[in-house]
Amino acid sequence: MTEVGSAKKRVLIIGEYFPPAEKAGGPLRTLQATAQILAEDYQVFVLSRGFDLGARQPLAGIVLDTWIWGLDGRVKLYYGSKGLSPGTYRRILRECAPDLIFINSFFSPRYSFLPLIFAPFDRRQYLCAPRGELAPEALRIKPLKKKLYLVLTRFLWGRFRFVFSSAKERAEAMIIFGPRLGTADVIAEPISLNPIASPARPLAKAAGQLRAVFVARIHPIKNLRLAIECIAQTLSATLDIYGPINSVQEQAYWDECALLISKLSVGDRIRYHGPVANDMIGEILRRAHLLMAPSLSENFGHSILEALLQARPVLISDRTPWSEVTARGFGQALALEQPTEFVQALKFYRDLDENEFAKISAQIATELHHLYNPDQARRDWKRLIAEVVAS
Repeated sequence: MTEVGSAKKRVLIIGEYFPPAEKAGGPLRTLQATAQILAEDYQVFVLSRGFDLGARQPLAGIVLDTWIWGLDGRVKLYYGSKGLSPGTYRRILRECAPDLIFINSFFSPRYSFLPLIFAPFDRRQYLCAPRGELAPEALRIKPLKKKLYLVLTRFLWGRFRFVFSSAKERAEAMIIFGPRLGTADVIAEPISLNPIASPARPLAKAAGQLRAVFVARIHPIKNLRLAIECIAQTLSATLDIYGPINSVQEQAYWDECALLISKLSVGDRIRYHGPVANDMIGEILRRAHLLMAPSLSENFGHSILEALLQARPVLISDRTPWSEVTARGFGQALALEQPTEFVQALKFYRDLDENEFAKISAQIATELHHLYNPDQARRDWKRLIAEVVAS
């Protein structure tokens, strides 16, 4: 399995879902971009499930339970037909002999807890990215199970190194772990080496009209209900909703949202289009005037960055790492406790004419690098991995 005589160090990336899976949201794009970046300097292996989130049928076009080439033949991928078992994991370690094990979750029983319990008995280096799972809002989902998990993993906390997507996410982890958090890096998540799209494409915009879009899982933490309520109060504004429904809980939440749309009699202005392929998100954002993302919490906010990359303003909550958009004129980050401010912001963008909208779009396109620099993110990830591998 390993390449005899290769001088490159080896990195094993573990994530429960990996493309062509699509329903797990932004972290999928992060993992793919990370694997692409690291493959420039390391032998990279990816261990994942052979199923999408909530799916019963395997991912199309892949071979299960064996190593296959992916990402243009630069990365070895292993898609399991069953949840990761101790025996399979030991075999994977023998086959790819990694110098670093990079775990992308904290609460996944099979894809984080199982690898982490090997850590105290293993000389390899371990890196863990919790991907927003330690946020207070996320901990309120199945709280008893997560509290028990935290108790069971206390003896592991000093054995591996954390990396977070934002200072907000690291602060949330510090509340839980305290000094035992140890070394914890904050690095912006990378984007694909292939550009999403040319960001400055013009878009017609008449004063008094607004086409907003919501792109996220249909989950309570994404706060679609508030988006619906605010659009309903903004005449001549429409909202197109894109995102998967992955569980019974999410279906129940969507049923509540659908009922609200009916009660408010805005079915002609608010439409749900179902899930969307990741490679279509850029095009969807380019066709909209505004991304609306009033999330209760985001460790990063991939759709926010993708909207900005398309030179589209964003209307978001102040519970994401992107609050600086307000000061830079890229959008507005508002307190969820003041929903009327969201309505006022929607009316502001609705009333922009084409020239006013074009100025905002051009400003985002020319100044986004001050807020997010993809080249710097790539350099930071390469530095971190080199540092951890060498330690």
